[in-house]
Order: sequence, then C-alpha cells, then structure tokens
Amino acid sequence: MSTKKDLYTAQRIMEDPNYNRKDKMFHKDSPIYVKSNEKIQNYQKYLEKRKKVLSVISSSDQLLDMISSGTKEIDAYDISRFPKYYMGLKFAGVQSLDRDKYINFFYEGDKRAYLYDRMYEKMRDTLNDRDKEFWDGLFNFYDWNEISNSSLFSNETISVSDVINQNKYLDKNHYDELKDLITDVDVDIYEGDILEISKVFKEKYDLIYMSNIIKYLYENNYNLKDYKNMLKKLSVDCLSAEEKELHEKVINSPIRVMQIGEGNFLTSFFDWMLYKAIKAGKYDGSVALTCPLNFDKKINILNDQDLLYTVIERGFVDDKPYENAEIIQVLSKAFNFNVDWKSFMDIAELESLDIVISNTTEAGLTYKEVTLDKVATEGLYPGKLTAFLMHRFDTIKDKEKKLLIFPCELVDDNGKVL
Repeated sequence: MSTKKDLYTAQRIMEDPNYNRKDKMFHKDSPIYVKSNEKIQNYQKYLEKRKKVLSVISSSDQLLDMISSGTKEIDAYDISRFPKYYMGLKFAGVQSLDRDKYINFFYEGDKRAYLYDRMYEKMRDTLNDRDKEFWDGLFNFYDWNEISNSSLFSNETISVSDVINQNKYLDKNHYDELKDLITDVDVDIYEGDILEISKVFKEKYDLIYMSNIIKYLYENNYNLKDYKNMLKKLSVDCLSAEEKELHEKVINSPIRVMQIGEGNFLTSFFDWMLYKAIKAGKYDGSVALTCPLNFDKKINILNDQDLLYTVIERGFVDDKPYENAEIIQVLSKAFNFNVDWKSFMDIAELESLDIVISNTTEAGLTYKEVTLDKVATEGLYPGKLTAFLMHRFDTIKDKEKKLLIFPCELVDDNGKVL
C-alpha cells in the first residue's frame, strides 16, 4: 500500500469529480462512506464483546461501535484504498476532540473552514505517520468543506440525529469511555477483494461484518458458493457446547414429522414451537422437510448450514422492548421430493412418523389428474400425498397406526379440500 500513490489519486479526484466514477459501484477508487447507511442500533447487541472480528472498513462507524462494546482485535478490510485513512482520522477524532466537535467535524458540516483547520490540527498529533501524510497532502491544498464534499466521499444525505441514534459510541457516556478503549485496540488493515485476501487468514472470527458485500459479489459475477465457503472457513462454531449436544441429538432422533413447505410460516411458528418442546425435553423426534415446488434454493441453503437457521422474536414484554434470537434445531433432513422421490417414499415407511404438515399455498391444493407412475414428476401435492399414503399402507407393519394430516394452507376447509 503506497500512501504517495493513494494521495496522488485522491488529489486527482479533488480536481476531477469524474476521475473515480466507474461502471461498478465498488472498486479500488470507490468513494468513502461518510456514515453507516445501516441501522446499526438494531443489531448492536451482536457487536458486544467479540474476541476477534473481521469487518469491512467503510465509514468505520461499526468499528467504533464494536470497540465501544469491548472488542479489542479487528481485522479490517476494504476494496477501496481510501477508507483506511478515514478510519484513522475518525480514531484520531475520538481521541482528541470532544463529542460535540467530533459530530460537528464529521457529520454537521460547519462552513467555517478555519474551525475545521483547528480541529484537524488537534487530530493531526494523534494520527499515525501514514494517515498524517495522506491528510496533510489534502489539507495543505484544500479545506475540509472542499474535501468532504468532493467525489472522494459518497454524497448521501446526512441526518445528525439519525447518526447519533444509530451509533452507540456517539452516546455521551460511551463516547468518553471510547477515548480510553480505542488506545487498547489492535486493528490490522487489508486492502483488496475479500475473497482473495481472506485466503491468507489463519484465524477464525466470532463476528464477521460484511455490510453489503453481496452487492459487490453480484456486481462482479462471483459464485456465492465461494462466499459461503469463505464464511464457513473463517467463522467460529456458532453453537455452544449445550447446543451442539442438542443438535447431535436432533440429527439422530427418529423422524416424526414430514413437513411439506419451507416458508417462514412453518419454519418460524410450527418448527419454532417444536424446538421449544425438544429443548424442554418434552418431545423426542425430528422433522424431515421438503419444498412443494421444484425450487430448492432454501433447501440447499439449509443443507449448507447444517439444517440450522435463526428465528428472531421482536416485540414487547411487560411494556418493554424485547428481542431474542434462537438457532432452531428441529430438522434432521431437507430435500426436494420433486427430484428425490425415493427419500419421500423412504419416510413413508417409517414407523416413527406421526404427522404430515403442509403449507403449499392456495395453488398447492389443486386437483390434477395424473397416473400413479407419473405422480413423482407431474403430480401436485394432493397427488404426491396420496402416493405417499398408499406406499405407507403397503409397507408399514402396523396397519392401524394413524397419521395426523395437518394442512396449514389459507383455504377455507383446507382439510376437506385436500
């Protein structure tokens, strides 16, 4: 990373607003984000007291929130060459300016250039040599109004009250505490494509903050499988010892529920309630899940993440805001019965099976006449369920054992319709 080269490019951008405008949104000369455009306050608790963090640099707001919450080790990256210098300036601002002056300098836009010069002089003493060389090279020729309103920075509209509400570190008490915390943080900086630079990382992280990296991946035609593999390689195990034990138990539990439908209604209500029962030791069993249509994106995602997913409850308890996130562990199998008919028929043979639950939408409860030999490839859910029940009757030993057929489609008299 050559500071002289970065400074030269920044000066070119100052003179020519189109110099860093390219077809793609993210590139080596991308502008700096002045502030986070995400509602950090909504997931602040996930930033708390992390041991080792991998984060995009961007506006640096989320980094300061992490440090304010007790994080001491951060690997920070960005594809653009400029955010690292802005991060250095913000860190120096926290150390050398009071809260009001910090907010004024970075977010309010006071037009009196001489005040900005004085504030920069205060921050300058705290900057490291690299950041000092970069910002000196700009402040020697331009004032802060010119710099911050140039194409070197993004041009999003800034609401100071929103910025303060978004960021924990801008709370008066936390800001004062941050002045001490920031001196005890180890930040290593990486510049370039995250999928490439991540190949050199040896450690695992208990928080990976990617912001809108997905947009960058789509923009550059990356295979999302490579992205998921990277996350898997770099993430610490998200399960506690107790959760691992429960996961192992569920995976090896008898399948008692055949679930047709992978949407939020079943996974976030029925499966969530079943998880509560399993966790409380009130239910011994697991769920096999299939998608009703031949569209198995969610099935693939579930299998990629070991049949685990998260449900977030958000609302009020005793008139106080409440939020709780839980990793749901009920699934022992996820497949697409439109292409894996054998798995569906194998589950029909299970003596342990008690329930078939479905939410295939109104379109799923449609009659289509099809012969039994073609129902696997051409039949709709009612036809497939009929074949399932017929195969079960032909193969199960206990002919008296009954199934609860539990349709959840939003259709009047859905049981009769099915």
